[in-house]
Amino acid sequence: MSGQQIAEQLRTRAGITVILTVLAIFQIVFYLPTLKYQFVWDDRPLIVENQLLSRSGPGEIFTRPFWAGTEEFERSPHAAYYRPITTLSFWLDLKLAGPRPAYFHFINIVLSALATVLVGLIVWELLYSGVWAGLAGLLFATHPAHVESIAFVSGRTDLLLAVFICFAGFALLRSFRKKDQRWFLLVPVLFLLALLSKETAILFPLLVALTPVLIQTRPLKGYWVLVVILFALTGGYLYLRSLIFNQAVPLPAGFSALNLTNVVNTFGYYIRMFFWPFDHHVKIPADPNFHRPQSCFLYALVFLFSVPLAALRPRFRIALWGYVWTIIFLIPVSNIIPIGPQAAERLLFPASIGLIAVVITLLARLLVAYNRTRQTVGVL
Repeated sequence: MSGQQIAEQLRTRAGITVILTVLAIFQIVFYLPTLKYQFVWDDRPLIVENQLLSRSGPGEIFTRPFWAGTEEFERSPHAAYYRPITTLSFWLDLKLAGPRPAYFHFINIVLSALATVLVGLIVWELLYSGVWAGLAGLLFATHPAHVESIAFVSGRTDLLLAVFICFAGFALLRSFRKKDQRWFLLVPVLFLLALLSKETAILFPLLVALTPVLIQTRPLKGYWVLVVILFALTGGYLYLRSLIFNQAVPLPAGFSALNLTNVVNTFGYYIRMFFWPFDHHVKIPADPNFHRPQSCFLYALVFLFSVPLAALRPRFRIALWGYVWTIIFLIPVSNIIPIGPQAAERLLFPASIGLIAVVITLLARLLVAYNRTRQTVGVL
């Protein structure tokens, strides 16, 4: 069987099912050693030592901050994170298995496997290729910068965010490819679950609003209703936050004016981290030098300008969907609102999905162009 025939087989429903199953199994096996790990860092105050969590009912979790019941919240009440879905998952784990770290780590592994499968499905919808979907999932599963989000129990915020928002992205793309508006029904529910898992999802409605332009298709009937619903949910979420924290946005104490150079440097730092993920740190301390242009500033500019320039060629325009995904998930963690450290590896996790989509779609289109050139030269 030729390579072309194998690729065609992998484009079938059975083919993509096999690929996604293999990816899920691989991801689970890859991270099985984490079952031996203990609770570390934030795990202890958030889960093990949090008496408020163990005594709560599920409904109460939606009425208080993420850090409620911890010494951290007593010291820093301005740490106004609202992540009830993540807290609810910790509560369920405690009820089902008690404070056994192996069980918590197992749930993280399962969530990471689901995220890997969904990344593959997103690329499948963009390129309709089992081979490229498999490569995207494999890159996501093995990326070194993802270890912290999976091996660190409290990294579940990013895992849940990734699962829900990837599912929403897949449903959105599926609705356009299949011309089936029923998939729209999933998007608001999944977006809300993602937003209640971690605040970073808040700009996702912008991607939805731009999707027809980015993938070069006409809006389906009911599409603009979907967009309005998503923005309404965002407004409702901010209002709920204002009731709980007396502020819609988690501004830290002593918040100062935005420094654009710092934001661009931090953005570029994450771009570099994706392409060179071997310089590991638990946290990257705030660096005053980032208030002046650094090498990371150049990385940001290269990314921000190179993809749109490539997209001037019609064959590369599909990469713009992953490009916008990357931007909307990096902006919230690029010190628009300084939260302490300059950066952290786990914060790259959701944005890396967009970066993988960019890399894979560009490579796929380049390979197609290369093969066509070879065929043309061969004919001549």
